[in-house]
Amino acid sequence: MHSIQGRIRTILYSFFAVIIGIILIRLLLKAVGANTANEFTSFWYNFSDIFVEPWAVIYTSVASGKYILEIYSVIAMLFYMIIAGILTYSATAAFEDTRKEAIIRIVDAFFKAAEFLLVSRFLFKLTDASTTASFVRFIYDFSAVVYEPFANILPATQIGEVTIEISTIVALIIIIILDLITEQLLASILDALLPSGKPKSSSQNYPSQMRSQTPQAQPPLQPAQNININIPQTPPNQYFDQRAVNVRPTAEISKPPQRRGFLSRPKPRSSRQGGPANS
Repeated sequence: MHSIQGRIRTILYSFFAVIIGIILIRLLLKAVGANTANEFTSFWYNFSDIFVEPWAVIYTSVASGKYILEIYSVIAMLFYMIIAGILTYSATAAFEDTRKEAIIRIVDAFFKAAEFLLVSRFLFKLTDASTTASFVRFIYDFSAVVYEPFANILPATQIGEVTIEISTIVALIIIIILDLITEQLLASILDALLPSGKPKSSSQNYPSQMRSQTPQAQPPLQPAQNININIPQTPPNQYFDQRAVNVRPTAEISKPPQRRGFLSRPKPRSSRQGGPANS
């Protein structure tokens, strides 16, 4: 489902992005005062008229010599962005993961469309939009379906050419409140009517748990294999002495020979050594 929603978003956003890009180039050509005798400029104006025609003359353009700021083209770009968001939200509502989410999204899309009509009606009344524009007439005609039950609930305020339609504000507030209440109410009702959206109880999971706990057949054991280990043996007539002999060489201490002078006398031999003692 997510892949389908992604494709729908990509298609719709790409389509409206192309339209906005066409209008943006028209705005730039008007702003820099492009020569209308040029073939490309003339072609682009005629081609882009298709997309800005519903908003034509909704507001007066700002001009300074050949430089023109086309206000209705700016309004057209803004509304194309809003329409792209609403259409994408509505088109992807039917491809939610569960029926509960799909139903809630579809109902919410109708409320979003009604809110869009009321907000557009209030802004057009507030800014004194020209009713000669086809898009303004479209908004007034379709918003009347939602606005009619609240018409003249409070008097409108007129300030010069600006009309503050307070009844539209009241209708918008009530529609937003109904949107929030309906969403919560639908969620509660669908939880009771669509048990598939709830997690399974322990009793429903019991057979699957028993299947998971059932011991499975073990694979047959492989026959034991003989393993031969060759251990080297010592020949019977041969003996190895493994004792370690530590040899520490001792250094010979050599004493220097003693010199005998004429004053030195030989030591007398002791009688124990077996020789006669000198007197």
